[in-house]
Amino acid sequence: MSYQKWTHEEELKLKLAVDKYGNDWDVICAEEFPQRRVVCLKNKYYCRIYNNPAFEQENIIINSHRETQLSQNEKSVLKYIKDMILQ
Repeated sequence: MSYQKWTHEEELKLKLAVDKYGNDWDVICAEEFPQRRVVCLKNKYYCRIYNNPAFEQENIIINSHRETQLSQNEKSVLKYIKDMILQ
């Protein structure tokens, strides 16, 4: 179980996981966030991500302004996370 702060990449990963698995929090927790509790995922999603336009997939991953500010390593990490979640 982790009490560490969430990174932006983890929040994006959670958004993509909900897009993939729906609200099956047990599966999301087991498959994507085994170090966190289900209640932690729900709280993060509904308090920070749900209905937040900044977390729309296309705005985060394809947003050209954001991508131009990312290092090559950060771009690779985001692509890897997206590919892992959406496979």
